[in-house]
Amino acid sequence: MAARRLMEPYLQALAQHFPIVSLIGPRQAGKASLCFSAFPRSRYVDLERPDHREALRQDPLAFLSKLPAGSVIDGGHRMPELLPAVSEVVKLQPRPGRFVLLGARPLLDEPPELHGMHARLWLLPLSLAERTLGALSLDEVLWTGGFPELLQGRLPSATWFAGYVGRFLDHDLRSLLDVADPELFLRFFRALSQGTGELLNINAVARDVGIAHGTGRAWLAALEAALLVLPAPAWSGPDQKRLVKARRLHLVDSGLACWLNGIKSPKDLARHPLRPGILQSFVWIELLKSQLNRASFPALSHFRDRKGNAVDIVSAAEPRTAIQVITGTRVAASLRTGLERYDGRAGASRHVCVHGGNDVGRLGDIELVPWRDLDRLLS
Repeated sequence: MAARRLMEPYLQALAQHFPIVSLIGPRQAGKASLCFSAFPRSRYVDLERPDHREALRQDPLAFLSKLPAGSVIDGGHRMPELLPAVSEVVKLQPRPGRFVLLGARPLLDEPPELHGMHARLWLLPLSLAERTLGALSLDEVLWTGGFPELLQGRLPSATWFAGYVGRFLDHDLRSLLDVADPELFLRFFRALSQGTGELLNINAVARDVGIAHGTGRAWLAALEAALLVLPAPAWSGPDQKRLVKARRLHLVDSGLACWLNGIKSPKDLARHPLRPGILQSFVWIELLKSQLNRASFPALSHFRDRKGNAVDIVSAAEPRTAIQVITGTRVAASLRTGLERYDGRAGASRHVCVHGGNDVGRLGDIELVPWRDLDRLLS
């Protein structure tokens, strides 16, 4: 049975107020399934079908004008002519809920006349709150990840991710940039994934793979455009020269990170040296999901000064929250120092340590929050 998505009532509400709603997310995040549930009587148009694509290209206005109100159009990110044509139709028929547009990356070149008429939502793979966890351990959850098709199907995890990445290399990548050697790109993606949860150093990754730094930056941009990599921006504040400006690398799904790094089971993950970084990225992505699923734009970043004092995740929303991620329940002195340094620059904040156990409590002014409670952390 498909999981009910937390975003559904927000998607329905926005469609009652805006002529156009865009739902953007990585391939197989569940965008079409969410729309089938939210709008069961809507017409569905798949622009990956050659006949639909050709009809739109031949006469965009005629094709779109014939669609009933509430039509769901999938694959619009591939066709730059879609938004201008949608704009023309909406100007003539500006009623709410005219179109829902789905895309595996942001829709570009929005006409100015659509401002105020176009709402955007971002859907990532299933959050913890959307899954049935039961007695699953943290390592089992990290290793499988949250892609709905994988969790609902019968394919082994390794087989599913091999097919998923293969389709990206054969299909999506070609629409983003010209890569002569997809196998070299996969090597780059694997090398990049080894730094998930750490500061992003794209030049070092490019050097290790044997490609030019400019190529590495272009390939990273392609992965970001496909929403497979969602780096954390650096916090900015007073005396910026004393702060590290590098982003922190995070893959969109912990299961994908495990597959790219050859981690074959939850038991292997439990003792793998990349487990702390995978947990870091997992927490970051779950906090993004907790905001995005409620149609809220996350104000999240990471903090690090030139002396190495760091906070893994900071939320600028009230109450301001500084979050450290730990595998156990022991809060190292360096983590406390990072929280103090952040408070010294940003002002007093709520201090939280998200950990890999089940304990709830406090250590002085630090709240201990178990990984299962991530969805409620920033509510």
